This record gives sequence, structure tokens and C-alpha cells, in this order.
Amino acid sequence: MQWWLPDLWFFDLTRGTKTRLTFGSGPGTGGNPVWEPDGQGLIYSSLIAPEAHILRKRLNGSGDPEVLLQTEGVFELPKSICRDGRYLAYVRVVTSATPRFHQIANG
Repeated sequence: MQWWLPDLWFFDLTRGTKTRLTFGSGPGTGGNPVWEPDGQGLIYSSLIAPEAHILRKRLNGSGDPEVLLQTEGVFELPKSICRDGRYLAYVRVVTSATPRFHQIANG
């Protein structure tokens, strides 16, 4: 693991425990985390060379991260998810373009 590749952790305030959610490089790294409305997962950006794309990780430990959005030549960063979990607002950055907000349906 390289120091510049962040991992996601969460801290249980009630129990005082911390859990690591992502590991190492590539799709395992994480940034810009957004809680799913049901609290059962996180949506986050991850470096999938050479851009950052949007993934989902379930908190119950099942399965690998799921790629939700991966557009070639574009950095995609999640920002917010609506209460019913149907829409995710995210920033899409194309090389030499101004960042803009977009939304995608979730499930």
C-alpha cells in the first residue's frame, strides 16, 4: 500500500470500534464516501487507473466492491444520495473541463 492511496474506515461511536472497509490500491482505495440511506453500505470514489470512478461497498462484509459508474476519460466523485436511495449526485470532471454536478439512479 502506498501512503497516497487512501482507505476507508468507519468508527462505531457506541462500541468504540473501527473497521477498515477498503484495502490497498486500485478499486480497494476510497475517497468521498457517502452513506446509503439504509446505512448498509457506502458509495465512494476509487482510483481505477487512470481515473477515479464510483463504487459501492456493503458493510456486512459480503462481496467485493461493486462498480456503479466508470466512464473512460472522466473522474467521477460521489457527493450526496437522496433519502430513498434512488438518485446519487456526483461530480464529473473531464480533462480541461469545469466540474459539474450530475445524478444517476441507484438500483
